[in-house]
Amino acid sequence: MSDHVSEFIRSQQQWEYLRLEAPAAESLNDQLKDSGRDGWELNSVVYSPEADVWHSFLKRPRAYSE
Repeated sequence: MSDHVSEFIRSQQQWEYLRLEAPAAESLNDQLKDSGRDGWELNSVVYSPEADVWHSFLKRPRAYSE
């Protein structure tokens, strides 16, 4: 890979992802507050009525390390 391509790839934002689940919206809210303090950003929330569970999907920038 050329140096130019390698530099372009390194310059692109990299993300890490987290999925949380909770049996009640209130407990999910508590988890989201804690995650937000750690730099996580909420992307979406889905309720699964069959399982009676809330799922949330979060992301945050990945720290770049060589």
